Parts: sequence; structure tokens; C-alpha cells
Amino acid sequence: MRRTFFALTVLLLSLSLALSGCALAGGNRGKAAGPTPPPSAPAGTPAFAAIHMQDATTGWATTTGPNPLSIETVLRTTDGGVTWKDVTPRFDPGAIVGPAYFLDASAAWLVVGREGISAVAVFRTFDGGASWRAQTVTTLSFPQAKLLTAADAQHVWLLTTYGFGAEGVPSDLFRSDDGGANWRLTASTRGTAKAAAALPYNGTKDGLTFIDDKRGWLAGTSHDVPVWFFATDDGGKTWAPQALSLPSGYTTAPDSIHTNAPAFFGDGQGARNSGLLPVVFLKEQQPNVFYKTGDAGKTWSPTTPAGTYLSSWSFVDVGHGVVFGDGKLWATADGCQTWTQLKPNYDLSGVTQIDFVSDQLGWAIGKGFFIKTADGGKTWAPVTATGK
Repeated sequence: MRRTFFALTVLLLSLSLALSGCALAGGNRGKAAGPTPPPSAPAGTPAFAAIHMQDATTGWATTTGPNPLSIETVLRTTDGGVTWKDVTPRFDPGAIVGPAYFLDASAAWLVVGREGISAVAVFRTFDGGASWRAQTVTTLSFPQAKLLTAADAQHVWLLTTYGFGAEGVPSDLFRSDDGGANWRLTASTRGTAKAAAALPYNGTKDGLTFIDDKRGWLAGTSHDVPVWFFATDDGGKTWAPQALSLPSGYTTAPDSIHTNAPAFFGDGQGARNSGLLPVVFLKEQQPNVFYKTGDAGKTWSPTTPAGTYLSSWSFVDVGHGVVFGDGKLWATADGCQTWTQLKPNYDLSGVTQIDFVSDQLGWAIGKGFFIKTADGGKTWAPVTATGK
């Protein structure tokens, strides 16, 4: 299964263009033109906040409105991103919408809340957004719906938090075993903040992944420990920290390492034993490291650091992926052991997300543009997209 990642705490850096001189009459030296920015998207192109392509033709996207933290529309394409249909479920104006999770071409979930109400509605669709049903999840107080994920069409998890704090906040983990029709509280920090097996209280919780109804991982950052990464083998009832060894030359300090949600990939036989865990080293400003597993997350080993400080990455399997950061693209075809810097035809410093469905076919979005590649990121062309 393909997975696209985002670095939640990484800022995009501007691209430094290489300038080459050439001899001109009179002894002056001119500057060769570097790649130009992608052309602006034509009128009518949706202002994408995120895209989630499932294959060469079918995919999802979201846009935001005045509140950049709230989803405004959910869109779906069946022609490779040329046309997008608004499949947003109906909810009351003023709602706080998100997160969303897109499992495949048909199944998706969307959380909708309202300020001051101690509950959220979780919308679900299994027909590509043609129809939606909602189920209310009662929460402790007015929540922030922080994380939403699914292992398959039946097993779904929702993490809610209450308030804000650098040292951690109260959190609840809800679970559904019937695709979102019914929910139950599975784990909570309430009253159990000191318990070793409880849902961890301290630390930010920024990533959640399950590979089946039992095994899952919770990722984030903490002021208290260098590596904040927890695993469960009972569906989220209890959690234990999982250690990670550092690559050569890297050091640890509390609040300096950010773990992101790991991604797992099928082997064609239904097993999802291979996976990648993106780890960002915040204070050293060193290249990201992808940790790799071949035993379904029991152990993780660091791979060769990527060639830059990353902000977006997309892998189609455990071996093939493209990463972006500092205005540059890097690709791997051997599971992050070696990296090749690509030289695209456009200046991609304005890219906010890349999304690949094969080692050749991918899309990129940025402020005011929408582009596509069919050769692994070497050359890009604008997509003339419209909403309907």
C-alpha cells in the first residue's frame, strides 16, 4: 500500500539556484537562467490543501477555507486529477472539519466538530463519497480531533486531545470495529498519566498507524525523552515505548527528535511486514532518517540519511520513494540505502506536497500551481484541473 508522509514540524526552506557564468563581450559575465517556477494554475483549479491519489486515475483531495486548520471541501477525481467532483458531506456552517483519512479509492472518514460541544461526528463513506453516514462520538469536553487512521475498512481509530500544553495534554483514543458505525473509548490519559501501560500523557501526539486490529504505533515529540515512539499489540488499550538506535554521528536531546507515523506496505499476500518510519532531527538540522522494518515493526533500523532536511515524502513500496525539502527532490530505489538528487525542469521551492502512485507517476501541489510527472520527478508538466 502506497503511503505519503508530511513532516509536521518542518518549515520549507527557499531553494538556492546554481548560477553559472559565461564569457561575454567586454569581459562581463552573465548568469545562466535557472529553472523557472511552475506556471500558475488556470482559473477554476481547486486550491488544494492536500491530495491523496490512490492510483493513476482515482484520488482524493481537500481544500481549506478562511480557517486553514479546517477542511472546507472534500474532492474526488477519476481521471488522474483533470476534473474534481465535490463530494463533501453536509454539515452545519461554522463546523470545525478534520482530520480526514482516505483508505482507498472508495473508503474514507471525516471528523466534524463544533466549538463548545463535547462530541464530534465521524462521517464515513464506502462508495467514493457518493453517500456519507455520520456517527456521534461523545468526548470529555470540547475536543481537538487530532488523529484519525484505519487499518482496513472495519477497524478505525480516533485520537482526541483537550487543551494545549508543551508537556502534554489529556487525550482519549476511540476505536470502531464496524467501519465507524459504533465507537468505544479504548484508552485514556485521564487518571492514568503515571501508568506505564496507559496512553502516554506527556509529549505531542502527531502520528498514528495501525496495520491490523491489534498492532499500532503512536509518534510525536517530547520534552522528557529523546525518542517519543510507542507501540501497542492489543488494539490501543495499552502502550509501551519502543527504542530506536541512532545513526552514526547523530545525538539525542529531549525535544530534538520528532517521529512521524510509520507506513507499512503489503507483500502481495496480505501481510504488511515491511515498513518505514520517518524521523526528523530538529535541533541538529541534519537530514531526516527513515527507519526500516521487515518484521512488522518489532525492530527498526536506521537507513542512509536522506540528502536534505525534508518537508514531504512519498513511497510506493518499501524500496521506492521520492522525498522533497530545501527546494530539492531526492529519489531512492533500494529502500533508502542510496539517494539520487533529481534535477527537475521547474524550480520546486514552492511545493507543499508530493504524492506518487508508482516510481514514475506523481503529482505535486503548491501555492497557485498543480503539476504532474511521468518520469519519477525529472520533468513536470502543469495539470489543467477543474472542479465541478
